[in-house]
Amino acid sequence: AADSFGTVGCRAASISDASTKFSVVRNADGTVVVKTSFGLYLSAEITGALVANRQVALGWEEFHIVVEPGPGQRVGNDPELARLWAMQDWMGYDIDATEAWHIWTGQSGAGITVAIVDTGIDYTHPELRENMWVNPLEIPNNGIDDDGNGYIDDVHGADLVNEDGDPMDDQMHGTHCAGTITAVGDNGVGI
Repeated sequence: AADSFGTVGCRAASISDASTKFSVVRNADGTVVVKTSFGLYLSAEITGALVANRQVALGWEEFHIVVEPGPGQRVGNDPELARLWAMQDWMGYDIDATEAWHIWTGQSGAGITVAIVDTGIDYTHPELRENMWVNPLEIPNNGIDDDGNGYIDDVHGADLVNEDGDPMDDQMHGTHCAGTITAVGDNGVGI
């Protein structure tokens, strides 16, 4: 049943078991609509009942996905988490992040280094800066290649395309990937 705000409480298994009867259509704004195999959309009535009686999904029939932990899962308090469906998808097409967080959520500087080989990384991003790798052999902003690797001031890595020591992301895809891997969790911000 849905509440008066359109929030539907259900466990992942209840939708995935009925996948032959329902399909979930993702909208660009992070909401979803549920469509039956008969081509009708579900709507949340004011009473909280779900009814499959709409031929066209209207704005108020869009549902917000709320990620809730199941057995063996842990979910943070980050408000945009549900928009990144690959972290926890009720159809099973995900990276099992909530299962992994149940086992380990990490600590800043815990000794795991992951290289992002992509369009760069916004090392000033509020969700990433706390977890950014720092080159211990480089002195920031002194204009010298302190570690002798051919890149000047490569404090957070290097930009191999522009052949310099500043990996600042110019297309944001690398930052997106880095956020999936190492964004600060449980801080009430972003994903």
